[in-house]
Order: sequence, then structure tokens, then C-alpha cells
Amino acid sequence: MTAPASAYTPSPEWSAFRDYPGNPLIEPHWPEWIIADPTVLPPELTPDGRWHLFANGLRGIDHFTSADGFAWTQVDPEPIIGPEGSGWKRAFVYQLDVARSGRELRIYYNARSGWFLGAERIGVAIAST
Repeated sequence: MTAPASAYTPSPEWSAFRDYPGNPLIEPHWPEWIIADPTVLPPELTPDGRWHLFANGLRGIDHFTSADGFAWTQVDPEPIIGPEGSGWKRAFVYQLDVARSGRELRIYYNARSGWFLGAERIGVAIAST
């Protein structure tokens, strides 16, 4: 069986990415020491016409906004989704993806019920715009 040929041919403009001179765009703030796995929604996919970035740290998932996609402001110092009590996501919430469906914004994420031996599961948080 022969694999189908790809219909995608990258244009020359997309083949020479260079680091933005203003990097890093976001640094962790105490008590975090990591910020990772960003997912970005451009202005045309958001109800307020701004850039929205979601990323995880050790305390959960953080939300940032930007007018230009370069200078970011954290919406709240507390994570928008984080570990809770004694349930299925009591130890860690991380590794997210964001999808828009109609008037809903969905954040799919991994969570663990224990740091080392806990079960790994996938959850979703939903916001209506």
C-alpha cells in the first residue's frame, strides 16, 4: 500500500521562522516556576477581538490576553482551572487544548488524581460567549 501524496506544500514565507527579539513573551511569576504548553486564540476567534493565551503551570491553567499577540497580561493571578479537593483532578491539571464551537469556548485538559500513582484523565471546561 502506498501512502497518499501530501497536498500541502509549504510556501517559502513559512519555512524561515526566526525567534522574536522580545522573547520570552511570558515568564512564570511566584509561586510558579514553569509556564508551558501554550494554546493561542487569535482575535478573529474571540468575542472581545483580543488575543487569548492559555498555558499551564504547576498550580493549573492560566489565562492571558493581549492586544497584539506579543505583550501579554495575566487575567487573574489564580489559575482558571486547577486541582480540586479529593476528586479526579486533585493533584495536577495541565496539557490543554482550546476549541471554539459556536458560542462556546472549550478547554480540554489532562488531570491526575495523584502526583505519582494517580490516574490520568481528560476533562473539559466550557464557557459561553
